[in-house]
Amino acid sequence: MSNALLSVVERIHASPFKYNLITTGAGGSAISTLMSVPGCSRTLINAQVPYASKTTQDLLDNFPSKFVSSDIGRQLAQHAFRQAVEMDPTTLPINIVGIGATAALQTSTVRRGADAVFITAWGKHFVNSYAVEMSKELSRLQQEEIVGQLIVRAMAESASVDCQDLKSQLDAAQLQTPVQLNATSDIPSPINAVLSGQIQCALFNRHGDVRVNIYPFTKEDHDYNANIYLLYPGSFKPLHWGHTELARVAGQVMQRYHPEKKNVVITYEISASIVGKKDVCEEDFIERISQFTTQGRRVAITAAKLFVEKAEMFPNHGLVVGIDTARRVLDKQYYNNDDSKMIAAMKAIDNFGCYFVVGGRKRDDGWDDLDDLTVPPELKHMFKGINRADFRVDISSTEIRARRMSTDHIAD
Repeated sequence: MSNALLSVVERIHASPFKYNLITTGAGGSAISTLMSVPGCSRTLINAQVPYASKTTQDLLDNFPSKFVSSDIGRQLAQHAFRQAVEMDPTTLPINIVGIGATAALQTSTVRRGADAVFITAWGKHFVNSYAVEMSKELSRLQQEEIVGQLIVRAMAESASVDCQDLKSQLDAAQLQTPVQLNATSDIPSPINAVLSGQIQCALFNRHGDVRVNIYPFTKEDHDYNANIYLLYPGSFKPLHWGHTELARVAGQVMQRYHPEKKNVVITYEISASIVGKKDVCEEDFIERISQFTTQGRRVAITAAKLFVEKAEMFPNHGLVVGIDTARRVLDKQYYNNDDSKMIAAMKAIDNFGCYFVVGGRKRDDGWDDLDDLTVPPELKHMFKGINRADFRVDISSTEIRARRMSTDHIAD
């Protein structure tokens, strides 16, 4: 270990900052370097090396087509920060930093593309992203040393620790491109961005990480060939067993149609402006979102009022609905009493690769499901029914809210 690297690590250990490091493809030397200098227990909350692609997919709750990119570096860092805040509740979040690194280095197999590394330091009020390409003339060991040093530099600069000697050492290395730094202190609120109309959709994945098309966040990737994707719209006030059971059974039903697809990805969706209901305020959103993230479930907040808008935001998704909603979707009174407009609206949804998965419900006089609904022949392929044997829930969100209000009244 060089004197420049040693002195920087000592200063990092002496700082009040703590880190969660997630690195894939390379960067293990950074963990070794940190642990080789006394004081690492004051610095390192956790370190992970998810090397296999499936491991990285599970960690990100994402199916990226490319694992080495600035986007993936930021996703790893965001996950590391959020995870570290949960792991170490005694440390102020302002003193916690998530480090995400992803790299493609010299390998024993033929690989096209540059030898490169992308590293991000994600804090409560800042995101610093680094990128560099390395010469292919360097050995794997030499490239690994550069990656490890750059991770240490990212840690040092996030803690305002002097690392000029280390930067000079990196500048003298055989790099294909200079180290590029993109720093921002503007981390927008995804909820506010939807409510203000800046964006149309913000998704919180099953880990609670944000996927949204505003920097420093990133959009989510999809693998439609390998996975079944379902979107379950609703108000979810509150989220209850009937909702989660319908979602689970909808996934089972669709796997019968597509047994070759082993994964079912279910996203619940809450609209910021629900047709026929009052707009939802930010505080209400925060409360509803927490219902999902605390259970490891995915939820999106959107500006979509109509199903065709949801289909455009979530193409190739099955739309999970109850029989009452399915009946309204096909009711011409919502289309100026014009059947042709209803058919056109349904075909627009179909053009986005979307369809409806319909659950039934109990009536006073029996059971109501898709078999009781008249679907025009040209739209039948868009409706998949869930039979009574698979799903039956006899309580609604309205009833649950009424029971809660009654209980609260008695408690008062």
